[in-house]
Amino acid sequence: MSYAQDVRDALDKIDETPFGKVSKLLDRMADQAQRAVNEHKAMREVLDGIVLVCGRTGNAFEDFEEQAEVYHRETGHMRPGKDMSMASAGSDDDQEIRRTKYNAWVQSKIEAGRLILSEVAR
Repeated sequence: MSYAQDVRDALDKIDETPFGKVSKLLDRMADQAQRAVNEHKAMREVLDGIVLVCGRTGNAFEDFEEQAEVYHRETGHMRPGKDMSMASAGSDDDQEIRRTKYNAWVQSKIEAGRLILSEVAR
């Protein structure tokens, strides 16, 4: 028998002792607690995105400006309804294309919410 096998056998025996069983239980509890923390963080991020696209303040102007700022930061594109500089105007900046890209961004926020709900519900 090899040294590695002797070590594995000894560890298996420890796992069967009360100390080993408690240790395994504590490890499972720690894993579950970390999972809960991760899920909580993910849900907060998703909820923040949904609140962003729905309007955080209820003030249409402030909500529009916040959405435009976050959209630009995340995608590098201007939100429809924002003025474009003459230097950046071009065929890709067509209003319909801008609306389509923005709508896809909003939809991604909603889909992220659906995804996290389906994962947490498992």
